Amino acid sequence: MVPGSTREVWARADDTEQASYVHGRLVTCVRPGRCAAATRWLAPAGPALGTNTLAASPRDLLDRLNAYRTGCADMTGYCNAVGVFASTLIGYDNVDTTPFVWYFSLAYVPGVTVERITDAAGRADVEFRFPFSGGVTGILLDARTCGFAGYVKDGAQTLLLRQADVSGPGVRP
Repeated sequence: MVPGSTREVWARADDTEQASYVHGRLVTCVRPGRCAAATRWLAPAGPALGTNTLAASPRDLLDRLNAYRTGCADMTGYCNAVGVFASTLIGYDNVDTTPFVWYFSLAYVPGVTVERITDAAGRADVEFRFPFSGGVTGILLDARTCGFAGYVKDGAQTLLLRQADVSGPGVRP
């Protein structure tokens, strides 16, 4: 993707299937398909967490989510867990059950700071900034609603500007 450009992705809520336009052609991919390795999934695939996935504490949640591999070069400080948060929240915003334990968990990441910023779309956000050398280095929350606004990875912001349910891939709201 070219810096400063946008790309629309249609994804199932569980991110098992995605669709997007590539050179004017609608392309779909399912996780077990041959295309899966070349697809940038919103939520990383990871180990099964068992039937009892409710975390007992913010640190327990971080430990469980850090078992996923999100491509972090920095394997310390819950870098993978933060990547899972970003990937999951970009796919599930506006869900009434976004647990606040997630936001509390971010405060337990060693070295995290919280700053007020203006994002690339000109919105006032609060950024959880993490001291990682790669991967997701920031989680953005809307300063007005405290809802998920986006994340920072490799110095680039990925923002959730609009989200809508559609009847199928390529169907515009």
